[in-house]
Amino acid sequence: MFFIDPSSKDIGRSFSSAPYYFTPSVRSGIGIEEEDFMLSPNSNSENFSFHLLEENSPLIKDYWGLRKKIFCEEQNIFAESDIDEIDQVAYPIVSLNYGYGSKERVVGVVRIYETEKRKWYGGRLGVDYSFRKFNQIGKGLIWKAVTTANGWGCDQFLATVQIQNVRFFRRLKWNSIKQIEIKGIKHHLMEADLNYYKPPKLSRPGSYLVGSDHKKMLDKLIKKLQTHSGIESKKDIQSAAKTFSHSPFSQLGKSAMLGDDAAVIPKQSGLLLMASEGISPSLVEKEPWFAGWSSVLVNISDIAAMGGKPLALVNSIWSDKNDLEKHNQILSGMNFACEKFNVPMVGGHSNQKSPYSALSVSILGLVDGPILSSRFAESEDELWIIANKDGCFFKDYPFWDAATKASATLLRKHFSLIPFLAKKNIIHAAKDISMGGITGTAVMFAESAGKTIEIDLEKIQRPEGVTEFDWLTCFPSYGFLCAIKPSKVPFLKEALRAYEELICCHVGNFKNGNSSVYIKNSNGAKLLWAEDTPLTGFTHTN
Repeated sequence: MFFIDPSSKDIGRSFSSAPYYFTPSVRSGIGIEEEDFMLSPNSNSENFSFHLLEENSPLIKDYWGLRKKIFCEEQNIFAESDIDEIDQVAYPIVSLNYGYGSKERVVGVVRIYETEKRKWYGGRLGVDYSFRKFNQIGKGLIWKAVTTANGWGCDQFLATVQIQNVRFFRRLKWNSIKQIEIKGIKHHLMEADLNYYKPPKLSRPGSYLVGSDHKKMLDKLIKKLQTHSGIESKKDIQSAAKTFSHSPFSQLGKSAMLGDDAAVIPKQSGLLLMASEGISPSLVEKEPWFAGWSSVLVNISDIAAMGGKPLALVNSIWSDKNDLEKHNQILSGMNFACEKFNVPMVGGHSNQKSPYSALSVSILGLVDGPILSSRFAESEDELWIIANKDGCFFKDYPFWDAATKASATLLRKHFSLIPFLAKKNIIHAAKDISMGGITGTAVMFAESAGKTIEIDLEKIQRPEGVTEFDWLTCFPSYGFLCAIKPSKVPFLKEALRAYEELICCHVGNFKNGNSSVYIKNSNGAKLLWAEDTPLTGFTHTN
């Protein structure tokens, strides 16, 4: 029925030398995992023996049952089962009690396993609640565990021991290797003195679990692995896989196909640009498609404002598991924009089990000519606006939509225009007009450049039917503030002559002074924003 080790026969028949205060925690529960090789409390008895269970032992069910009772039902360390992959290679050891008639009873458990050749660990040490007053059980299980492994060829036997039990283990000829912390609890990694734990003459069994239980164990493990949250969550990627091209850079072959941990981008010559935008949660919630579209558009605009061209995008989407339609609309909006601008979406993160909806997109771009930085603006530069007037406001949002209905060819020409003007040295500093509108973007421009900007309201051209305030405060979908030398103005006008849909107007000037913005009309100028009230914090002095 089982292997009996004569060398451990009398282990349960001597008093333990461990004082009670060295093992207090085990009164409320024995052990946890292999990392927590715990002991039983004090007392003594003469009714216990310790055994390695062989294949087909009828006691194997009691072994699993006691482990579940201790680690799941009593300790709540595990939800339904404490069985794990280690049990596929571990050897079960039990302590039996004969004090209740002739039928033996499993009252203690431990497992041993080899992690690498001749290196062993002990774990899942536990004692039935009703028998924790008998300290010999813990001591006997430890003896049986170490001597068994030593008999099979063991150069090192290790366990992690809670700090209050370290002294007791030392009395059992264990040495501390180092102090560690597991789950917030201080432990010692300890090693048994194998010279003290003399090996018995036992052959190592060829099998370690009961056949039927082995199959059940494997089936259960596979089921747990199949439904593990770490695997389940990866299914959220399927929506993106159905939406975006799997070969954004087909010229690079299989290595650049999507599905690996990072996207491969073609080799570039020039400086790289990176940008990122988070989309308003209310827009994501109410207008998911438009939010997806906008997330791509604003990133491409950021790259163009620096004189660059976009290379690739990545996204992060959080959505409610009960609203897959919204998630798919966000993806659809992004994909529509990617196709319009011919910029691939090459990766990201999807979470369809979120209590809220959120979206952020990042972009990689390239500058192969002069960089346009808002910090390059100089005094006596002119401030010009370049924006698309052909559009309309999107519903009741401060968003002038001049892009969703425009042709892909025209959009690409528009967004290549600013880098072209930079290469021709027509403009040398720029910012895309963001959700802060013309005036908010002007404040950020002045803050970075360390110059005073004066804007003349009467020079600002705007689409027909759009109020002054709405145009000053909206995101124009395609709009830039540019710093231009007066000598370059004729070249600017000539370059934009063919673009009848674009507003191109001189609206103000940069002057020496602090980072302030003034607004003026025929009645005079007034301060809009002063340097001593930072807006972004990215100032010319940083």
